[in-house]
Formats: sequence, C-alpha cells, structure tokens
Amino acid sequence: MKKLLPVLLLILLSTQFFSCTSSLVRTPSDDLSKTVRDFYELKKRSSFEEAWNYERMSIDEDQDKRENNRTIYINRSVTGIPLKDFEILEIGNEGSVTVGFTTVKIRLVTGWPALPFPTPQGDRVIVMEDMWEKISGKWYHVARGMTKLW
Repeated sequence: MKKLLPVLLLILLSTQFFSCTSSLVRTPSDDLSKTVRDFYELKKRSSFEEAWNYERMSIDEDQDKRENNRTIYINRSVTGIPLKDFEILEIGNEGSVTVGFTTVKIRLVTGWPALPFPTPQGDRVIVMEDMWEKISGKWYHVARGMTKLW
C-alpha cells in the first residue's frame, strides 16, 4: 500500500492539473456580450489560435476549406496591426440584419499601419459594426471578406 500511495497521489494531482488547464480554453457562448469581450481580449493578447474558435468559418463542414481559412486567418492576424484596446458600444437586436446576423458596434484602438508617408501621432481609433451569428445556441464572429460577406 505504501508503494501505491505515491502513484495514486500523482494521478490525483495530474487529474486536477489537467482539468484546471482545460477550463482556461475559451469558446463561444450563448451570451453575445461575453463572447465579443472574450474574442477581442484574445485578439488583444495575440492569441489568434484561440480567437479562431470564435469565427464562423471555424465550424465550416468542409474540413479542407476550414483548415485553409484557419491558416489564412492566423497568418493575417499575426502580421496585422496589434489591437491595444476595445470597447463594446452597442449590441443590435438579435437577427436584425442580413441573413439573420446581429451587429455589434465596437470601438477598436490600434497603432497605425506601416505607410509610405508619416502617420499621425497617437493611437488609431476605429468605430465599426461587427456581425455575429448565433449557431446552435453559440455566437460566432462573421469575418467580412473571408466569408464572402461585406
């Protein structure tokens, strides 16, 4: 029994450790406000692999298309302009726009892109309307352009 105790203790601790780490992975939820905050927080931290799970394209049934879009999405995100901050300004009525999407008005704070001329001082602030779609009870971001929607 004395030899078995350390093994049982190791199994118990391993189970606790892995159950805690798996709960740190964020996924879309049924709460749009929470999902939008989580999505942009991941982008702000440059956690693009995790942010991909919030994209509507991430649940495409065509595995080849899904993997191709994933690669494009992550490559564009990594080389894009870093997100410094964000604020949700307004959440539209559920399903009130094109094809049943819901708009979320958001303010993004970024740096300036590399341009062939001097850029303004300070941060760049963009106010835009994101589109989100509820699928099987969970909210997904609709990436304009990559989903053939503009």
